[in-house]
Amino acid sequence: YNGYTYIAAFILFCLGICFGVYHRFKKLGTPNLLVGPIVLWLVICGAIAVYLPGASFFVIPLFAMLVSFLIIIAQKEPSPYVLVFLALPAIWIYTPLIKAFPVGLGLKMLVTSTVLVTLTFILLLPVFGYYKNKNRLALLSMVLFVGFMISAHLNSGFSKENAQPTSLLYVLDADKNSANWATYDYFLSDWTSQFVGENKMVLDKNEHNTLSSKYASGFTFLSEAPLKQIEGPKIETTTDTIIGNERLLEICIKPQRNVNRLDVFTNSIPINKATVNNIPISAYFLENRVGGKLVTHFISDNDYTELKVHIPKDSILELSFYEASNDLLEHSMFTVPERPEDNIPMPFVLNDAILVIKTIRFE
Repeated sequence: YNGYTYIAAFILFCLGICFGVYHRFKKLGTPNLLVGPIVLWLVICGAIAVYLPGASFFVIPLFAMLVSFLIIIAQKEPSPYVLVFLALPAIWIYTPLIKAFPVGLGLKMLVTSTVLVTLTFILLLPVFGYYKNKNRLALLSMVLFVGFMISAHLNSGFSKENAQPTSLLYVLDADKNSANWATYDYFLSDWTSQFVGENKMVLDKNEHNTLSSKYASGFTFLSEAPLKQIEGPKIETTTDTIIGNERLLEICIKPQRNVNRLDVFTNSIPINKATVNNIPISAYFLENRVGGKLVTHFISDNDYTELKVHIPKDSILELSFYEASNDLLEHSMFTVPERPEDNIPMPFVLNDAILVIKTIRFE
């Protein structure tokens, strides 16, 4: 909840450094200060044109900076209004990105914001270069940075208005006939600690596959849970045949309870072709899969999932099925209390769910 405060603090910190550095080189004159940034931006825009052509509009502020450079060289006292007008493309294009990266991808991307602030600052040097009190602006930025950091620290707690995101899952391994409570929380709340408490185990990153989520995050803690008789998926092999150098497997996965989601993972063998409910999976995805993920099916009305897989005929396929229902808090077999007012469900992850894991090996 104090993320915007941290973003503002580090932007001010970066601005303070930029103003402080350019104050030390004020005797060079603005035209000389622009040469290095222009060369740097030419390299950046050249790399973007080659590797990221969709972002080629990044060159527009560079063109404006080159025009400013020409004006500054040609005129002893260029109009500040013209220079500000030529600085507008940089402000319009890059300022939204400074906030967007940490908001969209988490505060771990704050380094991206500071880099963008620096790159935008040097695009604005045709304006900032004529400031006489850059040292004062640097000091003001640093003072505001400290103030924002103190504010962020003092407002870091949770309350009814700023509730703590929490997560809890019941994970049943149908093959091992064992069950665990699992959470994505890095810092356990009192509510989560009722289940993942003193006997919690730090999860080995390879112990469970990472389910689809915004941040590709995995479980953080596990603790032993009582074994419940939860029905896993019914898996039927309808076709298993050899065609040339390929083995074709057709598998039907039918829910035996009310479920919302099915994730399917494979071992590390190559998958030549695959379809899910007659929808082909792209060859690019099959060649560049991460973590063995084959498909995620969000299930409606307990519909079945029909999977067709083409593999090399001498390969051994291992499929892991992660079937989940979002009814942990309402299920009759469990007595999980409602969250307190200062807790909310953690977004972007599988939460409040009963997860059944089942693995089948095709030799």
